[in-house]
Amino acid sequence: MRKIEFSHLASKEIEKIYKVDKKLYSRLLTAIETLRADQYQGKRLKGRLCGDYSLRVGDYRVIYTIHKDELIVYIIDLGHRKEIYR
Repeated sequence: MRKIEFSHLASKEIEKIYKVDKKLYSRLLTAIETLRADQYQGKRLKGRLCGDYSLRVGDYRVIYTIHKDELIVYIIDLGHRKEIYR
């Protein structure tokens, strides 16, 4: 089992989503929890985000990286797919 850690930016975004849409918040947390068992289920990213992964949750994306040595999945950012890759 891997440990899940959130960046400051990701923590702020998840708090905003909680205030606006609790159902989406729940779906995001459920999807993030699945990363504990299978951290490679997301799509590997290219370009400036090379080495990171993107997990799809409806129209939202969770951008994360994997620290293999420390057994940590680090959530970098999350947001709507139209804005997250900018």
